[in-house]
Amino acid sequence: MKTIGYMAIALWVFVQANAFCDKILLDEGTRGAYLSMQPELALTGGFQAEFVWKTRQDCHDIRFKKDGAERRMIAMKLSPSMRWEEHLALDMKASIKLADGQKARPCVMLVEREGGSWFRIGMPFTQDGIEDVRLDLSNPRLASFSRDGNGKLDWQHVGEVYIGAVVEGVGEGELKIYHAKLTNEKFVPSKPIVITVPIAKAVSRGADPAAKVSVEDTEIDGEHVLKETFKFPLGRHMYFTPSFRLPDLDYASYSGFRLTYKATIPQPIGGLLVTVSEGGGQFVAPAPKETSEWLSIELKFKDFKMASWAKKKGDNPQFDVASITSMVIGCHGTANGDNGEGEIWIRKIELIP
Repeated sequence: MKTIGYMAIALWVFVQANAFCDKILLDEGTRGAYLSMQPELALTGGFQAEFVWKTRQDCHDIRFKKDGAERRMIAMKLSPSMRWEEHLALDMKASIKLADGQKARPCVMLVEREGGSWFRIGMPFTQDGIEDVRLDLSNPRLASFSRDGNGKLDWQHVGEVYIGAVVEGVGEGELKIYHAKLTNEKFVPSKPIVITVPIAKAVSRGADPAAKVSVEDTEIDGEHVLKETFKFPLGRHMYFTPSFRLPDLDYASYSGFRLTYKATIPQPIGGLLVTVSEGGGQFVAPAPKETSEWLSIELKFKDFKMASWAKKKGDNPQFDVASITSMVIGCHGTANGDNGEGEIWIRKIELIP
């Protein structure tokens, strides 16, 4: 009986270790033990591609040609040999060569047997040799073409996995994947990402018709700085909402923005208006205060609240950080002093871990 008990404990330990350990999917040109077959090449429209097995056996080598400028995925299709428990991230070691004007980002898509398709797209490849990439799977996004029925990724029902890159632009390129594994080490960014301050012509001039506003480019200490000016009629609620698109980044893996600015605001308005849009709603940050000196402040995503004037459509009122598309840095309120005049200088915007 003791022997049977020990065997049962050993089997339980093995099952638990197998469920929660790292799962190597690809390694040095071979499939991992957790796949049922060698990977297949998976293409979306606009690609021509081939595996290059004969010349390189230390990686999975895909040479491709892309005919259209739109974003398309090129990947390897993998088939799990067993049911998987939840994992927090995918680690990938890869390199990519692109034609001039092309951009690429690592991606992974997990497809349930019932039709649900979930994906994450990472930060852009730098094209600086072999790169170690970690894609956050703790909050995957549902693909628009998905047939998911319960609103969450069912890891035990995953039937296909696609690992590769999304590529924009026309030209020939080469993607090499040396290693890929599922892990329970959560993705934690190591440093901030600087978001380029937009030039004036890329910024909308949203404002109340009675407000006088302007947006212009200037330079301070060799840096491009965006200058916004406005004048509100006194005694009336006014708004100035200059907006600009944000780059397509992995916002959900970061904690918020760091804004470096200075501003004068007509009294008694208490601060600036900073909002972000994510396709379904508009969310407002705690108002940055007036400052005559350059000030850097952190605007944490957890502190953003849904704007009362821009109710989100659908049943889910939560802030979908992964879907952020644009930003407003402006002002709104009723001015009764300072002749209703204000200035906002935007020097730096960062995405912070």
